[in-house]
Amino acid sequence: MEFDNGLIQLVATFVLGAVVGVINTLAGGGSIITLPFLMMVGLPALSANASNRLGIFVQTSVSSYSFIRKGLIRKKHLLYYVLPSVITALIGAYIASNVTEQSMAWVVKTVISCLVVLIVFLNIKDVVFKGKAGLFTIPLYVSIIVISILGFYGGFIQAGFGLIFFGFLHFLQGKPADETNAIKNLVVATYSLPTIILFMYYGLIEWKIAGVLALGQGLGGWIGAKIATESPKGNSVVKILFYLMLAVSVAKLYGVF
Repeated sequence: MEFDNGLIQLVATFVLGAVVGVINTLAGGGSIITLPFLMMVGLPALSANASNRLGIFVQTSVSSYSFIRKGLIRKKHLLYYVLPSVITALIGAYIASNVTEQSMAWVVKTVISCLVVLIVFLNIKDVVFKGKAGLFTIPLYVSIIVISILGFYGGFIQAGFGLIFFGFLHFLQGKPADETNAIKNLVVATYSLPTIILFMYYGLIEWKIAGVLALGQGLGGWIGAKIATESPKGNSVVKILFYLMLAVSVAKLYGVF
């Protein structure tokens, strides 16, 4: 793969990672920004999709550790949520590693376009995060099937997974927001590691830019946590920043510049 690891691009990648880390910590949806950015700086869609996972793994691992210390992770979560999602995520990652470049570029463009419609025009973030929990009840076996499908999606492309997963656990299983967020981070952290190994096997990860992005996301996660605990009003600034970066990402996807 061809990629210019110039200093300016690496600095831009680190800054982007830091901003996305803050956004992910406070609001979620960071992959909607990072995927188009990685393609904008020269990575093919297949490599962008693979390289995006390292930062996600670092950020969700740190978050999961914090949630474990707070007692929000239970053994049953490993059986009901982590195990099914890891298996199907590997299948999704395998397929993502073997599709054509054109197909993956189309998938990225289509998925992000759909997410933009849901987030910007249908305000799905507020619906998911502020809606009433437990509107419906479903049997355990149906839940496991749904988790498996979501795991496949996460392994294949990841973008928007957190939003969908959170909505499923919150609405259909009635779990509190903090426990739902803990499970989400644990699931993503756990399936991200084997999918990274698989993408590495296929030579799809651009390690330098992926590493710089991950470092930035780690810093952004720390800053986001500080904002969340010490400056709640910062959430409104982050929301504006998210929409601005989203507009740039979509414009790049559609060749505006």
